[in-house]
Amino acid sequence: MKFIVISLLVLSSLNTLYAQKDSLKTREYKNGIQLYFLTTPELSYIRKLSTMSALRLGVEVESSSDSGNKNRENRYIQDTTLKITSYKESGGQDRFKIRVSIAYNFYRPLDEKLRWYAGLGPYIGRDINIFSYTNIITQIEDIAKHKKEVNSWSLGISFNAGLEYDISERLALLAEYRFRAETKGENIFRSDTYINRKQQYEYIEKGSGSSWSLQRLRLALIFRL
Repeated sequence: MKFIVISLLVLSSLNTLYAQKDSLKTREYKNGIQLYFLTTPELSYIRKLSTMSALRLGVEVESSSDSGNKNRENRYIQDTTLKITSYKESGGQDRFKIRVSIAYNFYRPLDEKLRWYAGLGPYIGRDINIFSYTNIITQIEDIAKHKKEVNSWSLGISFNAGLEYDISERLALLAEYRFRAETKGENIFRSDTYINRKQQYEYIEKGSGSSWSLQRLRLALIFRL
């Protein structure tokens, strides 16, 4: 909490200090749209408050689906006899993630085309992960189906800092690093079904925790409106 309060005070004081420095002859900022690439896909809208500050509303969305199958063999010795059990497995994973964030950005011109900036703001997220696979013991054709579903939410704060460079009047390139601190909760549902044995087991788990992360360099194109 101290980090958040101090960061807000620093950004506020910097904005007050430099808001009147129009003599730097930097190009007037416009509202814009940021499209991130080489990282988690994100689309952000920039609303300019002054030549030195802006609000950024961002949405990150990521989804994936993987599937496959494999054969495996277990070998072990029981009573000096080699036992071999063969398995066939098939299944996959489906994942969906979304983050909605808002940040206050402060800008400091370095020259007519280059700007340094820093931003701070909260975000909220939702994750859904579904794992499912079928396991068959080939010798006896014993079929087992397993499923695990993880639903989680996150609430945190993000600190961003980087550089903007004007490629043209309407297009700019952004490079930034992002530090995140968040609290997270999750609900886990698991089920194991054994077809031949006519048995089914279900498990429900709940968990929570917190984490801190410094994310790798993020790049984005900025389209001025």
